[in-house]
Amino acid sequence: MAGGCSLDAVEALADRLPGSRDRIRRRYWRDPAFRAVCDDHRDAREMLDRLEKARPPAPAQVERYRELADELLAEAAGMLAADEPP
Repeated sequence: MAGGCSLDAVEALADRLPGSRDRIRRRYWRDPAFRAVCDDHRDAREMLDRLEKARPPAPAQVERYRELADELLAEAAGMLAADEPP
């Protein structure tokens, strides 16, 4: 997937997990695996946005990227939850 600005990756995830915004920012810079998930989520959202505007529409691709973005969001949320104290 195409790469973008790292701030965009943080904001794309933080927009969907606003209560975790600060933790997302901190973890993005210290955890390469989390950073990769954030970057992939951003790229999937960008592609989804383009596909949703495409003419003619491509519903199968839209659904595929929507699922991918949702899976990456869940993965990032799980990574954050694993770091929370009990």
